[in-house]
Amino acid sequence: MKSAGSRALWFLLTAALILALVADLRWGSLSMDWNTWWQALAGGEESVIRTVLWQFRIPKALTAWAVGSGLGLAGLLMQSMFRNPIAGPYVLGMSGGAGLMVGIWILTGVALGWQWPVEWGIPVAAALGASVVLLADLWLYYRTRSAVTLLITGLMIGLFSGALLSLLQFWAPARNLQKFVFWSMGNLGHLQASHIAILWVLIIVSYAAVWHWRGRMDLLLLGDEYVSSAGYSLFVLHRFIVIISGLLSGVITALIGPIAFVGLMVPHAAFLLTGSRLHATALPGVFLLGGILMLTADLLSQLPGSEGVLPVNSITSLLGAPLVVWLLIKRKF
Repeated sequence: MKSAGSRALWFLLTAALILALVADLRWGSLSMDWNTWWQALAGGEESVIRTVLWQFRIPKALTAWAVGSGLGLAGLLMQSMFRNPIAGPYVLGMSGGAGLMVGIWILTGVALGWQWPVEWGIPVAAALGASVVLLADLWLYYRTRSAVTLLITGLMIGLFSGALLSLLQFWAPARNLQKFVFWSMGNLGHLQASHIAILWVLIIVSYAAVWHWRGRMDLLLLGDEYVSSAGYSLFVLHRFIVIISGLLSGVITALIGPIAFVGLMVPHAAFLLTGSRLHATALPGVFLLGGILMLTADLLSQLPGSEGVLPVNSITSLLGAPLVVWLLIKRKF
C-alpha cells in the first residue's frame, strides 16, 4: 500500500473502533440522551445511568474488545502455522476440552452435590479442560514434530468432546442442562475488574511477543523450509504459536464461553483491507478489527430500545458464517 493510503486506512479503522465503542456504551435496553450519557461518562452525580454505564456497559465493552482482539490473534497464528485459511483458534481442541469439563461440572458435579462455588466452578473447570488439551497438544507435537498430526488430533479431540457432551446432556436434569446451554452461548457482562485486567494483560503480552517474532512468522507463510534455512528452529516457532494461541483461546473460553467465527473471520478481514499478509501489517489490523467486530456484535445482542438480550455467540455466528464465505470467494483461496 502507498503511504497516504496506509495512513488513511489506519485512521478509518481507528475511527470505526471508536464509533463502535461509543455506540456500544450509548445504546442498550436503558435509553438515555446524549447529555445525560456524557455527564455519566464524565463521572457526574450518582444516578442509575452512571451505575449502568460504569458497572455494566464499560466493563462489558472492554471485555468485548479484548475477546475480539485475542481470538483474532489466535486465529491469525493458527492460519499462519497451518497455512490454511479455515484454521481458527479452536482448531487445537482447547474449546472442546473446556466445554467438556464445564459440561462435567454443570451436568454431573452440581447434581452430585459438589460444594465448589458456581461462580468459580465454571471458569476453573473450563481452564482445567483447556490446559489439559494444551499440554496434550504440546506433548504430541514434541513426539511427532508434525503440524498436520497436531491439526488432525485437535479436530478429533473436538469431535470426541462433543460426543461425550451429547451423552451428558441426554442424561442431565433439565435445570443443569439449561445452565450449560447458557454458558455455551457466551457472556460478556459478568467479569469482575480483576478478570478484565488479567485478560488485557494476556492480550498485550501476546501481541508484544508475536510482534517481536513477526519476521519469523512471515517466513512461516512461505514454507517450513524457509524458517529452517534462515537459521531458526521450526519446532521452537511452532511451540511458541501453540502456547500463545492456546493460552488466548483457553483463557477466553474459560472466562466468557465459546465464541464462534471471530478468530476465523478477523484475520481474513485484516488481510483483505490491508492488502498484505505480513504480520507487521496484519497484527494492528487484527487488533482493531477484532474490537470492531465484537463491539458491534455486543451492540446488536443488546437489542437497543428493547429489554431483551440475545446470545452474543449467535450474533457472531450470524455475522461470521456468510462473511467468511464471501471473504474466501473474494480472495479465491
